[in-house]
This record gives sequence, C-alpha cells and structure tokens, in this order.
Amino acid sequence: MIKLNHIYGTKNDYYIVIIRHPKSKLYELHRSVWLHNLQDFDYLLKECIPLFAFGNLSDVRYYARKIIDGEDF
Repeated sequence: MIKLNHIYGTKNDYYIVIIRHPKSKLYELHRSVWLHNLQDFDYLLKECIPLFAFGNLSDVRYYARKIIDGEDF
C-alpha cells in the first residue's frame, strides 16, 4: 500500500510523494527528479504546484501506483 508522506522512486528515475494539504483537505501528488526537492513537505505545501490533487485517497493512490510502474500522464 502506498503511504502518505513517504517518498517513492519510480521506474522512470524520478521520485513521488503523496501529502495531505491541511487547509484544503486534498491529497496532493508531487514528483521531482531530485529527492531533496521532496523532503521538505512544508515547502511543497506552500510553494509547489502538485502533479495531481484529489479529494479521495484511493484515487491518488491509484495514479501513484501507475506512475511508480512507469506510466506517464
């Protein structure tokens, strides 16, 4: 199962993380080529635009699994 606040490596040599935005209550999927860009969750929430944002955790996990397996959107 894909967990919140855990950074995953993908087959396409970049990293993704799923975090929950405390104000909007949305689950955000962020990706980056560099691991250090995803380690500061406060920076991601304040400054970065997510790749995907969903209200349902199961939806964001579905897309995260696809991205980890190498599919691109």
